[in-house]
Amino acid sequence: MTGASASIFAAASAVVQLLTVASVGTISARYPKAAPLLPPPVLSSLSQVSARYLMPCFIVHTVGSATDAKLLTSSGLLIVAGIISIVVSALFMRFWGRVAIPAAQRESSLWRVASVASSYGNIVAMPLVIIKTLCQMDEVNEEFKGDADKCFEAGGALIL
Repeated sequence: MTGASASIFAAASAVVQLLTVASVGTISARYPKAAPLLPPPVLSSLSQVSARYLMPCFIVHTVGSATDAKLLTSSGLLIVAGIISIVVSALFMRFWGRVAIPAAQRESSLWRVASVASSYGNIVAMPLVIIKTLCQMDEVNEEFKGDADKCFEAGGALIL
């Protein structure tokens, strides 16, 4: 397997693992209908643990298991360019926030999500699209009394 195909396989493997865990969580939260295995208060705590600890571990484990010294040396320039891009983007968003965004808005979760999304590209963009779509569903949105914007703000804050 070449370096590029190994990386693609590693990324796909991480996605499959995450979808499997998410599927088990969804089934546990919905069934049985009368009394789900995981009630809403438990779900809130589990989602925070999952977002902060489990997902990064899945990603590091999957990508790390497919990475070797040869792959790292052959893609060293790409790694350095990626780090520089992230640092420059983060510094630019910090500067832009101080210049163009009022202080009260800089503390909002939406600005923080936008800053991270600008700095890390697709790391945040895809989950934001998924959260926005999920917040349009009545089953997900009922916890926020039908307010899709509040749902999206709370979901976006979990990404961080």
